Amino acid sequence: MLVAFIDEHRDRFGGVEPVCHVLTMHDCSIAPSTETPVRMDEVVAARYDS
Repeated sequence: MLVAFIDEHRDRFGGVEPVCHVLTMHDCSIAPSTETPVRMDEVVAARYDS
Protein backbone atom coordinates (compact mmCIF):
# COMPACT_ATOMS: atom_id res chain seq x y z
CA MET A 1 0.00 0.00 0.00
CA LEU A 2 2.82 2.43 0.81
CA VAL A 3 4.58 1.55 -2.43
CA ALA A 4 1.44 2.40 -4.41
CA PHE A 5 1.18 5.72 -2.57
CA ILE A 6 4.84 6.51 -3.28
CA ASP A 7 4.46 5.59 -6.93
CA GLU A 8 1.38 7.79 -7.24
CA HIS A 9 3.01 10.86 -5.65
CA ARG A 10 6.72 10.66 -6.54
CA ASP A 11 6.47 12.98 -9.56
CA ARG A 12 4.62 15.60 -7.53
CA PHE A 13 7.27 15.67 -4.80
CA GLY A 14 10.41 15.29 -6.88
CA GLY A 15 11.13 11.61 -6.47
CA VAL A 16 10.87 8.65 -4.14
CA GLU A 17 13.25 9.95 -1.47
CA PRO A 18 11.23 13.06 -0.51
CA VAL A 19 8.03 11.02 -0.22
CA CYS A 20 9.79 8.41 1.94
CA HIS A 21 11.26 11.16 4.13
CA VAL A 22 7.83 12.67 4.84
CA LEU A 23 6.29 9.24 5.48
CA THR A 24 9.10 8.45 7.92
CA MET A 25 8.46 11.73 9.76
CA HIS A 26 4.87 10.52 10.26
CA ASP A 27 5.78 7.06 11.61
CA CYS A 28 5.31 5.25 8.29
CA SER A 29 8.95 4.36 7.85
CA ILE A 30 9.93 2.99 4.46
CA ALA A 31 13.33 3.09 2.80
CA PRO A 32 13.54 4.50 -0.74
CA SER A 33 15.29 1.30 -1.81
CA THR A 34 12.15 -0.68 -0.93
CA GLU A 35 10.11 0.90 -3.72
CA THR A 36 12.32 -0.19 -6.62
CA PRO A 37 12.32 -3.99 -6.02
CA VAL A 38 8.55 -4.00 -5.49
CA ARG A 39 8.00 -2.04 -8.73
CA MET A 40 10.33 -4.40 -10.61
CA ASP A 41 8.31 -7.40 -9.35
CA GLU A 42 5.16 -5.72 -10.71
CA VAL A 43 6.78 -5.08 -14.10
CA VAL A 44 7.97 -8.67 -14.41
CA ALA A 45 4.55 -10.01 -13.38
CA ALA A 46 2.81 -7.78 -15.93
CA ARG A 47 5.07 -9.07 -18.68
CA TYR A 48 4.18 -12.67 -17.89
CA ASP A 49 0.47 -11.91 -17.61
CA SER A 50 0.24 -10.47 -21.11
